[in-house]
This record gives sequence, C-alpha cells and structure tokens, in this order.
Amino acid sequence: MRGFADDVKPDLDFQHFNRQLYGQFVTYLRNEKGLGDNTIEKIVFAGLKRFLNEATDAGINLFPAYKEVTPKKVGVQKTKGDKIYLTRSELKQMYEYPLPSHLSSVRDAFVVAVLLGLRYGDWHKVCNENLIDLGDGKKALSIVLDKNPQPRIVVPCHPAVMEILKKYNGVLPVISNQKTNQYLKEIGLAVGMTGQTSKTVRKGRIIETKHSKFELLTCHVSRNCFESEARRAQIPQRDIDLFTGHSTNAVSDIYDRRQLVTIANDYRDHRFFNTWDE
Repeated sequence: MRGFADDVKPDLDFQHFNRQLYGQFVTYLRNEKGLGDNTIEKIVFAGLKRFLNEATDAGINLFPAYKEVTPKKVGVQKTKGDKIYLTRSELKQMYEYPLPSHLSSVRDAFVVAVLLGLRYGDWHKVCNENLIDLGDGKKALSIVLDKNPQPRIVVPCHPAVMEILKKYNGVLPVISNQKTNQYLKEIGLAVGMTGQTSKTVRKGRIIETKHSKFELLTCHVSRNCFESEARRAQIPQRDIDLFTGHSTNAVSDIYDRRQLVTIANDYRDHRFFNTWDE
C-alpha cells in the first residue's frame, strides 16, 4: 500500500477507500507487482479490509464506502491454482542426496514436513517433547496447529522423521520461510528436478507459464505432497483431514485427543507411514 500511495495516490486518506480506489489498487498489484488474483484477494480483501475495519471500530475511519466493495466488483476472482508435489521416490532421492550443511538441514526439515503433512508455521513444533508412544517402538507427533480453529493432530512418524530428529538432538532445525523457499529451489536444482511443469494464475485472465519443477518448490508443497501421496496410498479422505487438521465439515471437532491417538495407532504399521513405497 505504501508503494501504491507513493506511485499513484500521494494524498491517500481514509476517505479515498471506495470502489474506484480499490480498482486502481488491484491494477497496480497486477501490473506493477505481478501478483495473481489469489494473492490480491488475500492482500486487499483480507489484510486491507481488516485494517480498515479496525480503524473504523476505533473511530479513526469515518468513511464506510470500503465496506461495499467486493472482489467481484473490481474483477478479482479467486481460483484453485495448480499444485505441484513430489512423489515418494522423488522425496527419497532428495533425502538421500549429499548436500552441504546449510542445504541439508533445510532439506531435512522439508522432508519431515512432507512426511507429517505440516504447514510451515508448525514445523518448529516437531521435537521429541511433542512425540507420544504408539507401542511397538512407534511414535506419533501430537500438536495443536497454529490456525483457527486450533485443532489437535496426531500423526504417526515415518522412520525418516525419527532419524532426522535423532540427527538434530530432538529438535527440527527451522529457518525463515523466505530462506527456506530460496534453499528449496537450490536443493531441487541440485537433485535434478529440472523437468518442465506448467503453472496457471489468474491476473484478470488465466495465464499459463512453464517452469522447471525446482523453481516451484516452496514450504507449502509439503502439505500437497502428504495429501496427494496419502490418497494414492488409499487412505480415506476423512482420515487425511484428521492428520492435516483440515476443518472441512468440522471432521476433527467430533474427535477428542484419545480418539485421535487411537486412529494414529490404527495407521502405525501402514506402509504410508513406514516405507518409501508409492
């Protein structure tokens, strides 16, 4: 918003936040910042509107015109974007590939996140302290997720998760999101993930671009990998939702912690949580 004000609207004030200004801001984000509609929707109709609502509630903003603006009215249409994921064989290849220490620690954290289906914001919770026993030497991660509502998940730990935690004395190494995303691309290139894949984004219209797979590696891919491979392993969607903490249909709300542990126990010997098989 500061850049928009400097470049387009130097006298920006609360009174200007109407449909016309929203349209100008959307055009600026598309043309000058190269953002797609999904990102614009988060910035403009989540972040900016939340700020304006707070200013209004505090009596600072006395101009309510912004409340009438919707994404549709300024040509913003949220779409379901393409998602890339790594197969189990690709993940195993990444895990076993020799890398320098600054990359190997990021690789290890990413592999753990894939095997547990975690958002980046929950990576730092992977530690021995948050493991519970499932019996027969098997462990599960039991944490409350950083999202609303805050569901608890209990996920069986793949042997590689335990190997990595042992390597780092029981605490997963996590660096910033930005640096992790940067290093993941370097890791993907080093491992040889250079095959071409397409990515579509809406910027007022659908635009398709071609990329090498490593260029699209980010922290968020970890959940895509877990969910895609779990479905391939024929795990029911309801159970996948419990492991990832998805609140669709409020599935997790009907289970208490003891039941979640029981479900995790049911999967402790499942090949998905024990092998690299696809």
